Amino acid sequence: MIGKPWRNFSVLYSIQFLQLLDYMTTAPVGAILLKKNLIHDYTISWAFSIYSFSAILSTLLLGKSIKKNPKKLLVTLLSLFLFSQLIFIFDVNSSIFLISRGIGGISGGLMGAIAYSQISNIENGNNLGSWNGRI
Repeated sequence: MIGKPWRNFSVLYSIQFLQLLDYMTTAPVGAILLKKNLIHDYTISWAFSIYSFSAILSTLLLGKSIKKNPKKLLVTLLSLFLFSQLIFIFDVNSSIFLISRGIGGISGGLMGAIAYSQISNIENGNNLGSWNGRI
């Protein structure tokens, strides 16, 4: 049976992995959409910019709500994150691609902030450097 610290770590690590995987798959997905002439070539650059900008902005603006109820906020963000991926089911064009990356940035940016803020709660603040290094 996994202990509580490792269970919490697994959840936080999975969130970080999803965030990284989402960010790293943007270029290949964009290349496929470019090849099929569904988006413009400059959209890829804009997508990375919008993702980063929305991640920073959401962290700055909504960071205070992390302290109130991080688990509820995390579920909301994971839902937004899933929505940002499911948008691609519909007719994809440059605008939809950019909107998806914006929503992904909002949810991804805050998920990262929540993951790192919750590291300190894994063992009541003990071994913070060890858990942070694992993430």
